[in-house]
Amino acid sequence: MVDLQLSKGTVRTYRSSLKTFFETVKEPITENTAIFFAIITRNILTNQRCYFKRYLKLDIVDSFKFPKQPYIPKRVPTKEQLQQFYAALPTLKECALFLLYATSGLRKSEIMLLKLEDLDLDRRMIIPNVHSGNTKKSWIGFFNEEAKEVLTKYLAKCQQSPQYYRKVRVFNPSKNPTLWKEARERTRLNITPKVLRDFLW
Repeated sequence: MVDLQLSKGTVRTYRSSLKTFFETVKEPITENTAIFFAIITRNILTNQRCYFKRYLKLDIVDSFKFPKQPYIPKRVPTKEQLQQFYAALPTLKECALFLLYATSGLRKSEIMLLKLEDLDLDRRMIIPNVHSGNTKKSWIGFFNEEAKEVLTKYLAKCQQSPQYYRKVRVFNPSKNPTLWKEARERTRLNITPKVLRDFLW
């Protein structure tokens, strides 16, 4: 994490991949062993290139060729479907989240971990500060007037809570285990933050 400037999330993914690797390959690690395992689970080799190259001194990532993945066009919902889904959202908080995802283009984690200090309502601007590593880049995001209106109402409602003075984040990630579950069940549309990001771009 220190040498390669990786985020904690990336390090956890690497550790999980290594655990699977060592539990499966119960023999001395060689180049042939690693390549054989990579054939079975492509992502293990991709994720562990730093481990193989830096610690095992095996250049198997450079020599092993993966087949190119076919291009599959993204399927995004229509504007009418998004409107139908939005109308089915039961709470002001869910509406605010939907509009931020739909208009800012930011990732799910960038919105869910958004701090109050990262939000500029007057300029309708978000400056996310959630990446501690260098594997992902993020920049300023902007949201539209409708998102600003709903977000302002949501924050005003939050201020009525006696615990608001302790509030650090705009949204509480722990309270959103299944985001928009009710709207998905009512509309039979599988709208997610990733879908909204694809629709915007």
